[in-house]
Amino acid sequence: SDPLLLESPLGLDAAARLSQELARRLAASKDSLTTFLRDSAVPYERAVAAAATAQASIATLLQGVDDMQALLGDEQSGIAARLARAEANEARVRSHLRENAAVLRCLRVLASLNADLRAMDALVRSACLDRAAAAVLGLERDLREATAIHGTHISRVLADRVAMARANIAQNAQNALHRLLDIRTDDASAAQMRLSDAPAAPLLAALDALACKDAALAAFGSRFVQSYVRPLLASSCIERDGLASNDRLFAMRCRPATAELAATSAPALCDAVAGAFAFASRALPGEPWPQQCLADAAAMVLDRCLLRCLPTTRSDLARFRDTTAPTLLDFEARLFADHSGPSSPSPPECRPISDALRRIDELFARGVCDRALCRARALAEDSRFEPYDLAAHEIWSLDLVCHFLSADAAPRLAAAIEQLPPLLQPPPFPKCLLSRNVKSLVSEAYVLANEAALALDSAPHLAAELVHSAACLFDVYRALFLTLHRAQLTKIPALAWQFFNDCVYAAHHTAILARLAPLLAGGSEEWLQCARLFLTAGQTHIATLVAHESNELVALANSARDAFYAAAADTSKSRLAKSASQLRLALAQLARAMHPPLVTPRVFYRSLARYLDAVFAATIQLIVDLRDIGVDDSQALSDHCRSLHALTDLLQLDPESLAPYSELMASAVSNVAVEPDELLGLSGDDG
Repeated sequence: SDPLLLESPLGLDAAARLSQELARRLAASKDSLTTFLRDSAVPYERAVAAAATAQASIATLLQGVDDMQALLGDEQSGIAARLARAEANEARVRSHLRENAAVLRCLRVLASLNADLRAMDALVRSACLDRAAAAVLGLERDLREATAIHGTHISRVLADRVAMARANIAQNAQNALHRLLDIRTDDASAAQMRLSDAPAAPLLAALDALACKDAALAAFGSRFVQSYVRPLLASSCIERDGLASNDRLFAMRCRPATAELAATSAPALCDAVAGAFAFASRALPGEPWPQQCLADAAAMVLDRCLLRCLPTTRSDLARFRDTTAPTLLDFEARLFADHSGPSSPSPPECRPISDALRRIDELFARGVCDRALCRARALAEDSRFEPYDLAAHEIWSLDLVCHFLSADAAPRLAAAIEQLPPLLQPPPFPKCLLSRNVKSLVSEAYVLANEAALALDSAPHLAAELVHSAACLFDVYRALFLTLHRAQLTKIPALAWQFFNDCVYAAHHTAILARLAPLLAGGSEEWLQCARLFLTAGQTHIATLVAHESNELVALANSARDAFYAAAADTSKSRLAKSASQLRLALAQLARAMHPPLVTPRVFYRSLARYLDAVFAATIQLIVDLRDIGVDDSQALSDHCRSLHALTDLLQLDPESLAPYSELMASAVSNVAVEPDELLGLSGDDG
């Protein structure tokens, strides 16, 4: 506390004094502190005891508070639970009230719907179909708006009931619509239509309301066309029955055409159909006919006036263009103009008559092709095998083509024939026996080629189709003839040789047409393939025939094998003589079946030589097989061989038979693509 003492430097004395002063002060402070603590201990102990008592009281108070809070909490939960139950009961009551209200609304809706259904049923029973249709629409609207019953079973039942009522009303309206026009047809005598007195407006209104008017009109038109127009057009002769017809009745007499009664012409036929449509339109005044109905009627008239009697010649086609075609076009134009309505013009592609007349050349060409193919099939199926004697060698020329056509050739075909270079000129075909059917087949092919030449400038695609159809004629004939008549060809040699000549003749002309095809919008490969197939068919069949007959002759020669071992015996000589006689008879029959002019001399020689070679080879083999031959046996066998050698007389043809072939013997047959070595299955060394 003495600043001077602390700030001045301390000496030893000063430090001693300071230490003493500090000890004194410390002792005084200790005494004062002890006195203070002694005086303060009792109040402090009292305060601590009071604090402990207060703390115990506070703990007791807090425990009471906790107990009170627990007691109050249990009571609040019970109150809350009771309150929740009360709220749930209130919600359930409100839900029941809402459900009862919904049920009440549903009952009201159902009552209204039930009343509407009873009213609709009454309208249906009273035949007020237009009002019944309006009632159906109202019911459908009410069902859509009745949200109270949406998704319920009764809603689905009511919807099905209304849908059934809609279908019944539509069907009843359509049936009533059909009864407006009473149609009665008798295939043998008459076709009548009678108008009903019932109005059509309510029926059309009902159908329009139900959105099925177009379908009902289409059914009405289809019934009219199928029940009246079709039977009417099925009769060859029809005419208006003026005595029976009146304002409410339209009658037509239908009779078959006879010598005294000609078939109805196209103008009269078109007028009859147009009159029938005009009368039937009175049943539905102001209503246009469906486009499909008019198109079907026009197609039936087209079928009657064109497709059933399609022109078969160019002159008939030109006459049809000048006379019948304008009538048909005018009929179609009037039909669609009068009955289709101004608001529904028919597209050009829906008019069958106009479309067919635009394609008249195509229809004519396809008709020619179809008739030719049918003719080829009939020729192939013909089992009469009527022969045709080719009296002279056939020299191919323009005159021959005109003979096939029975008319003048088309300028393009004549020019194509004249343009063939000399090296491509077909060789003559030698005279022989053909079938009349193959002659007709070749004529049909030239007719199609001529039609292709006529159509080449205006329609190249039709020309190509005609040329292809001409080639198909030969394919059809070849396939069918071999399939149907194979048994006859195998049993009758003369018929087999005739078929061979037919194949060669067909191949000859298909090869010629192969040269003309490139000039007529066609390819030559198809024709060359056709020629090869015909040659293969003829050669294969004849090769089989010759091989079969050769085997028969060998078997006949071998039947006397035992007689060769004792040839000098009387029985052996008799058997050898009988064998030689049988062989001569068999060879004579075979030679007669192919004697010129049935076949050409070269084919006759090669075929008969094959038969003789088979007999001689078999006889020589029988002699070679003998181990030892006596003098008498040798003489008998020599006589037998001389008798067999006499069979070569069959190769001798009289000059009258050979005279027509004198100039063609060397090359004519081979030039028509017939090679006898291939025909008989021989090699060149077998000649």
